[in-house]
Amino acid sequence: MKRTFLIAVSLTALVQLPLTLQNVQAQIIEAIPDKAVIYIVRPAIDSPNAGLITLDGVGMIGIQPRTYYRWEVVPGVYRIDGFGATTATVTVQAEAGKLYFVRHTVYGGIRDGVTGMSLYLINDPDGRKMVRAAQLL
Repeated sequence: MKRTFLIAVSLTALVQLPLTLQNVQAQIIEAIPDKAVIYIVRPAIDSPNAGLITLDGVGMIGIQPRTYYRWEVVPGVYRIDGFGATTATVTVQAEAGKLYFVRHTVYGGIRDGVTGMSLYLINDPDGRKMVRAAQLL
C-alpha cells in the first residue's frame, strides 16, 4: 500500500501542468523599463515538497518543483527567505529595467519532509531556460 502510494505521488510529480495565458505572457521574459523583475524558480528535479518563501518579509508562497514566481518590484534591495527544517536567504539589489533569476532548491522527500533548501542568484541564460521549462504560480 505504502509503495503504491509513493509510486502514484511520484508519477503525479511528472505530469505536465497546462499552460495559461498568464504563463505564456510571463515566459516572454522581458524587462520593464521602470521596474526590476525577479523570477524565483524551482528546478524540475527537486524534492516533491513545497518550498516556502517570503518576499521581503511579506506573505508566504509555497513553490513546487517546476514552478516559478514572477515578482515585479521598484528598484531597491529585496530579501527572499526560505523556510523549512533549515532556512536560506538571498538578497537582490534590483535595478530598473533588469531581470534577476533566483534558483530555489528544496531537499528532502515525502517521508522526511523538507530537510534543507538553498536560494541563490543564477545567470540570465540558465534562469531563462529554467523559467521556460516551468509553470507560473
